[in-house]
Amino acid sequence: MYSKASVKVTYNDGTKKTVPLNYETLFKPGDVINGKIAGVSMNANGQVMTKSNGTPYVSTAPDMNSLMKVPGLPKNTYYLISHYESMPKNENGLENPGTMSLSTLKMDPATGGLTVIDIKPIDFSAVHGIWKPCAGLLTPWNTHLGSEETDPDDRAHEKNPSASAVTNFMKNYYNHPTITGNPYYYGHVPEVTVDAKGATKAVKHYSMGRMTFERVKVMPDNRTVIYGINSNPGGLFMYVADKGEGFIRRYTLCG
Repeated sequence: MYSKASVKVTYNDGTKKTVPLNYETLFKPGDVINGKIAGVSMNANGQVMTKSNGTPYVSTAPDMNSLMKVPGLPKNTYYLISHYESMPKNENGLENPGTMSLSTLKMDPATGGLTVIDIKPIDFSAVHGIWKPCAGLLTPWNTHLGSEETDPDDRAHEKNPSASAVTNFMKNYYNHPTITGNPYYYGHVPEVTVDAKGATKAVKHYSMGRMTFERVKVMPDNRTVIYGINSNPGGLFMYVADKGEGFIRRYTLCG
């Protein structure tokens, strides 16, 4: 990652300085942080998914980050929610679950530099795991609003439910060799909330529809959301909630 951009800074005494803008890597998938590995995925029992030799599966596709200051955190401490677009398949050819992680960051007050001091995968077992998250954003109410980019093919599942992609996914996620998948669990907009103690809560906003979500954009009223889909042909959609901050209950969906 690189940038040729710069910013002009004017100090209180009137002096000016041009500062180049550079990318600084905080961590990469596979890095070990406080004894934990970045970019790993968990199954429904809260266990890190591993190969037969005990090494974890690690994503190679970090896709979006939400840096947030949560009330109650110590000074110069932040949380970072990262999600990863894809995971390698497991050794049996089954689909590995997608993943998001929560990192704890410390900021150097003198330089503004950030250092990751802890990282952990986020639990999605309450919503049957997460399917290939893609773009996302930090909401005005300080949560992570993501996406499930490629909804499972429900027609293919109906033709051969025992061997469909979503069945293979759920067999792996639940460690259940005879489970039959449900494609309608996936293809939604997930939202993650984190409190000052680092506890996370994941939900999916089923009222926003089921499709191949790309990035969603919250409008200034905190109720209206514009989003597109990752398909050809595609579409542009508008969602209006009857309440802000969570998109709860009723909605209007316009194609």
